[in-house]
Amino acid sequence: MSALLLQVAVKASVVFLATWIVTMTMRRQSAAARHLVWTLGISAALLLPVLGAATPAWDVSMPAAPPIVAVQTPADAPSTAAVDAPASDAASVALQPATPAPRAGNGSMTTPTILISLWLCGVLVSLLKLAGGVWRLRSIASSASVVESDEWVSEAVHAASALQLRTAVSLRTTARTVVPVVCGIWRPTILLPLTAAGWSLERRRVVLLHESAHVKRHDCATLTLARVAAALHWFNPLAYVALKQLRAEQERAADDLVLMAGTEASAYADHLLEIARAFRASAPIGATALAMARPSEIEGRLLAILEPSRSRRPLSRAVRNAAAVVFALALMPLAALQVSASTTGAAMQVPAPHWTAMQRSIEVPPPVAVEFSQAVPSPRPAPPAQNAPPPAPPAPPAPPAQATRPDEATRKRIADALTMALDDSNQRVREQALNTLISMRDERAIPALIKALADPTPEVRERAATGLGNMRDGRAVAPLLQALRDANANVRRRAAWALGVIADPMAIVGLTAALKDADPTVREQAAESLGRIARGRSSASASFSQSFDVNLSMMKQDALRELEVHTEDLKKLQEELNSWRLQPAPR
Repeated sequence: MSALLLQVAVKASVVFLATWIVTMTMRRQSAAARHLVWTLGISAALLLPVLGAATPAWDVSMPAAPPIVAVQTPADAPSTAAVDAPASDAASVALQPATPAPRAGNGSMTTPTILISLWLCGVLVSLLKLAGGVWRLRSIASSASVVESDEWVSEAVHAASALQLRTAVSLRTTARTVVPVVCGIWRPTILLPLTAAGWSLERRRVVLLHESAHVKRHDCATLTLARVAAALHWFNPLAYVALKQLRAEQERAADDLVLMAGTEASAYADHLLEIARAFRASAPIGATALAMARPSEIEGRLLAILEPSRSRRPLSRAVRNAAAVVFALALMPLAALQVSASTTGAAMQVPAPHWTAMQRSIEVPPPVAVEFSQAVPSPRPAPPAQNAPPPAPPAPPAPPAQATRPDEATRKRIADALTMALDDSNQRVREQALNTLISMRDERAIPALIKALADPTPEVRERAATGLGNMRDGRAVAPLLQALRDANANVRRRAAWALGVIADPMAIVGLTAALKDADPTVREQAAESLGRIARGRSSASASFSQSFDVNLSMMKQDALRELEVHTEDLKKLQEELNSWRLQPAPR
């Protein structure tokens, strides 16, 4: 049992890792294609034990330790008076049987039993947690009120018609959620927050389109399958990576269907950002429910929505079936692979102990090799191949529709929405909005980044300084010079780095003052930025020297002011020196 679990765990890790590598090479493909690959990989991890038992075993023998043979040497041979055996028996070979391990007591457990017990406990805890989330979500859905408004019903019918959805969907509202949620495998239900009553018509439409897209794609069933796989492989971190990536691709694939239904990308991004700002981590969302917007996922989704050249076409049923067949054929050899130990190697000869010569030679049969594949049927000769034709390759996807880059008004609208998100009370929302502004690389983001330098969170201020450095805009020099006096050392260090990247001579005075900073990393970064400015600009050398002259002049002026303050004291001291007379030394 323990050997079977070990082989399944290793094979599942290979499947998860291979799936991750394949999806990394599919970045330019649609989210639906990457989601299909993750679904097949997770399904394969669940089917590995079944396929391993149904297919003939493919044994691969691994070298094991050779048996030990005790050899009687002539030097150790006893005299003929001590042994009744012939002299030729002194050179006979005696097989030393392996000493059996002491049997464990009734109250002790072996290592395989302990490992199996730990695995079963982990599976039980994970499945109970999953069942608790399903029960909680079902309780929320059953206690929610049915939406009977004609406006909502008509928009739900419009969304189902636009997506060609033939499944009946229940629309309910509840106070126990703050964002739209879709749940249910057999009876899909869309849960709306109470604040949805004040939404605009456009927001209602995009929300119902997004949640109906999840129902059309059967994402709740796929997510449940992934949760079960993560419960069975709770000890494997790759299982949780697969679960996280599957969820992300589900949301992006639903976003693609919303955009293909005719929704404007910029307007959809605005609504998505506003909904994400309302999300709170303490919201009672079940393990198998799909919330429309989470702050941890909003950055990648906004970039995907606003990228016009990204492929958004869903996969046809023929392509999905062909991919499943190819994946199953590739999985068969891995499922049939069985690793066993082999003892066919040459025996190792060791001198026999002295007492073995006093015993009669005992012939012990060689140890029997125990293979891990005894639990599966022995390999039988494969039937003659029928030369079945390979499945037809899937048809290449149609090229995406030629999209135009968002105009200036659209980009301004997005930048304004993200700037408003910088005032949100949730730190995660502010960080995600800031990251999206930096990724846009738009000049309109510079005022927002400058504003973020005054954020109460040091991490946000540090990220804003980094973004201003990447933008390389001269308007950021003065705010970054102010950031050199920030209370946080990391913020001061990133501000010094940004000033060196911008390479404006106006920053030389501030960076020179930063050479006296209390933090050594800030001083080191300031010196590096000064050197970068000196190397990067032709006039930097003169400006650099001039700045030191200016600093020296300023230091002289400060000294003169200090002397002027003590002028009267100096005059009194001078008078005392002038009136001082030498006194005769006492005898």
